[in-house]
Amino acid sequence: MISKEGVDLMKQQQLPSSGVNRRDVKRRALTIAVAALLVLLGPVATGTAHSEQAQPDTTFGSGTLVVGKDVAPGTYQTVVPTTSVGCYWARLSDLTGELDAILANANLEPGDMATVTINPDDAGFTSSRCGTWQPSQKVGPTAPAATIAGGTWIVGEDIQPGTYRATVPDESIGCYWARLSGLTGELDAILANANLEAGDRATVVIADGDAGFTSNRCGSWEKTDS
Repeated sequence: MISKEGVDLMKQQQLPSSGVNRRDVKRRALTIAVAALLVLLGPVATGTAHSEQAQPDTTFGSGTLVVGKDVAPGTYQTVVPTTSVGCYWARLSDLTGELDAILANANLEPGDMATVTINPDDAGFTSSRCGTWQPSQKVGPTAPAATIAGGTWIVGEDIQPGTYRATVPDESIGCYWARLSGLTGELDAILANANLEAGDRATVVIADGDAGFTSNRCGSWEKTDS
């Protein structure tokens, strides 16, 4: 049999042990709670920062950009720098670099206004030597103008509808103009167009419902009606 003194000794030895276990349990519980809180807060903070960094740009320059990631869909414009040797842009259905991936494209000269609508389902957009693209409302004139230079212009925003005339410059290698139902650059957006030679007189009626008007090497167009 165990004596009373032995039993008391065992109790004395067990009490500190029991006390340590309780503290350990509390520490472990607190550690688990803090860890759980960090796990919950961590992704939220990281996700927010990542989301802010991943916002697509609305101002961009040359290169091939992924739509929805690098550049937001929308209508953009840029005035081709006078130091450029020529601006080229293309909307892309994929990023393979193949000719079949080109949805629409255009070449513009120094000083021209470049305008394009990038659709949400476009895979990419590429441009070279075009300058800095910005949303259209930040680039064009503050009020619709009654004169038209080279490039693609938004009717009702950049230029007024109406009847315009131009004399093709003698040094021009050929004038091309087109009335547009959209600004995507696709052939289906052409409502009407014409080619003229140097020295020719050009006349066009830009309708109020037209989306845009494009002109290359035609000289300056002047509105003839009020």
